[in-house]
Amino acid sequence: MFFLVFPVTAALIWSTAQRTGLYDAPFWATTRFGPARGRLAVDAAGRGRVAGVATVARGDAPGARLVLAARVSALWYFALCLPALVSAYLTPHYSIPSVSRQLATLLADVAEPIGSSGVDGLFREGRLHYRTVHRAWPAARPGVMVIAFNFWDPDGILEREYCLTDVLPLYVSPMYFRAHASFVPTSALGESVRIYRRRGADGCPR
Repeated sequence: MFFLVFPVTAALIWSTAQRTGLYDAPFWATTRFGPARGRLAVDAAGRGRVAGVATVARGDAPGARLVLAARVSALWYFALCLPALVSAYLTPHYSIPSVSRQLATLLADVAEPIGSSGVDGLFREGRLHYRTVHRAWPAARPGVMVIAFNFWDPDGILEREYCLTDVLPLYVSPMYFRAHASFVPTSALGESVRIYRRRGADGCPR
């Protein structure tokens, strides 16, 4: 029975600590929150294990106690998640499909493969051809680049040879940026998808 109780208890302790601001680390280890910061999750699991053993060891009606614990846990978790769920349904933030459709419309005139950095998943809508550009420019540079998040360009080729023509806001959960300190939000929604076209002879249009 304690194998049912201790993971639920650990998850509830972590959820409560995170949503109340006592502990802001994600559930799984990341580049910022490694094993040292993950000790609370381990401690929570330990507390949950003790709670499970106590539930089994206590007396007369373990089945009834388990049912009561399950009901209390469900209500507790529902109370923690309800504010986030309501706001997500009232003002839906999941914007990847809409941005993908915008991208397919904006770049419908591009015949050659489009350079993609951090946005491969946005090419699902439409039939645009793309190739990933990561940490090294290809010998034949693409006429159009679509970029999100950080872009490795130590030689400044993007700024020197391309023009920023469109910016599409894309919602990213604030928890992502808290877990990845190297990423900085570029828009009010979290991240911007930037479209660059090769600079013409007359420079960049205003």
